[in-house]
Amino acid sequence: MAPGAVPLAADEPKLLYHYTDPAGLYGIVENKNLRASDVWFMNDAREAIYGLDTVEQALQPRNEPARDAEVRRRALDWIKNVRMGEEFLRSYIACLSADGDDLSQWRAYGRPRGFSIGFDTAQLRSLCSPSPKLNEPTLRYVMYDGRKQEELISFQFNQAVYGLPVRPTDEQLQAAAANFAYEVFVLAPAMKHHSFSSEQEARLHVYRQADDTGGLDFRPGAMGLVPFVPIDLRNPETGEMTLVREVIIGPQSNERESQLSVKQFFAHHGMGDVKVLLSKVPLR
Repeated sequence: MAPGAVPLAADEPKLLYHYTDPAGLYGIVENKNLRASDVWFMNDAREAIYGLDTVEQALQPRNEPARDAEVRRRALDWIKNVRMGEEFLRSYIACLSADGDDLSQWRAYGRPRGFSIGFDTAQLRSLCSPSPKLNEPTLRYVMYDGRKQEELISFQFNQAVYGLPVRPTDEQLQAAAANFAYEVFVLAPAMKHHSFSSEQEARLHVYRQADDTGGLDFRPGAMGLVPFVPIDLRNPETGEMTLVREVIIGPQSNERESQLSVKQFFAHHGMGDVKVLLSKVPLR
């Protein structure tokens, strides 16, 4: 195991892949970072909305003590405010996958010329906070099972109301609703509809205060200018980016020429040990 690497769980993949285009591959290697984009500016805005929809559905009124019902009502009000743009936190996400050669992802992210960069998962974890922490990346696997999503939301709600007196004060109710809102805001971006499960997605997630623009950068995108946070991929001890293990050349014409140029590119950056492979997906 590489120095500083974090031991993996038994079911974790050894590599996680980031799909990108030639400009993205060039930028990641040149700058030694990965861009985490504001979730509201991602290609598919439904990815931002799905998690909130799931939380909202799990919070529908039910038979319960009056104090719990009031916390539930206040939490629902918070979600409505988020939908109106009144956020206290903003989420920034970089997408990864356990599958580095998936046709659907080549179509989505790698046309006409794409690459998937295979990062060492253990080293990637070593660069992340083990639990969500303001302004620091965490590595989280996307949850596709709707039942498990609801169970997790319910668990967080029960944690928020646990210990409240039978007749809590307004301040206590507000604190419980705020604590729950904070937890589910952090959870929501790691929830997706089960129809996307073939993506086997993991996400590097950074959350920040909504009014904090320090360290933000911007890139052109489908919605205009997309805010993003650069996630530093350098080894803290050496200052070098040592976690890239392989790159897969996506289905394309002139793939052999592309493979040669990518090998030269990595050798030029002192990363000649990176494997450069060809996709096994036939070109369509």
